[in-house]
Amino acid sequence: MIIGVPKEIKTREYRVGMTPAGVRSLTSRGHKVLVERAAGEGSGLKDAEYAAQGATIVASAAEAWAAEMVVKVKEPLKSEYAFFRKDLVLYTYLHLAAEPELTKALAQSGGLEGGLVSSSQFFQTDYTKPLLFMADGGLLAERAEGQHLLGEQWGLMNETGSYPGQPWLWLYALWYQVEPMKSSPNADIQVLLIMGLLSLAFISIPFIPGINALPRKIPIYKLIWREHYRAS
Repeated sequence: MIIGVPKEIKTREYRVGMTPAGVRSLTSRGHKVLVERAAGEGSGLKDAEYAAQGATIVASAAEAWAAEMVVKVKEPLKSEYAFFRKDLVLYTYLHLAAEPELTKALAQSGGLEGGLVSSSQFFQTDYTKPLLFMADGGLLAERAEGQHLLGEQWGLMNETGSYPGQPWLWLYALWYQVEPMKSSPNADIQVLLIMGLLSLAFISIPFIPGINALPRKIPIYKLIWREHYRAS
């Protein structure tokens, strides 16, 4: 079988669908693995490491997607829908309930039935294949720990380091999962502007006529401090 490993293009996604060890496991059994150039760089894996294990490095995503089977980490984005075809085996995590456009694109390509069977949804309970593909996770875990989860990213999973107040970052990270930030090369500045506007709006609440009178009209504070008011 010919297996393709394209580079992940979702904003802030640094993982890769297959490690060099995974490539070795497949090529040693006679399979051919096509890895898109720089696909593993976000995870600290160089093209030379893949080539050393028998992978063929290809220059474009189209070449990797032309394989019989494609192994990815995240769901395909709009720019990748054109690669769908009926005879393609797509191994990735699909969240179809939240992605109607992706579901429609899969259906039009004839690949939806396979997507329902192979994705981690409630449609099936056989997780044998996902568990097999999670082999060699120890290597990535060590690299992630050594590099604070590989990141320059300040995402939901960046829980290492000695930075205070990290729980509030969930809102900051949430915007990276929403279009157009999800696939935008300018996601950082867009998210920064959104958070800046939200912060400004929050700070301005006491000065907005009508809204600043709500505490008097809806005295929730009396419920919170009921013991104090009861005593007085």
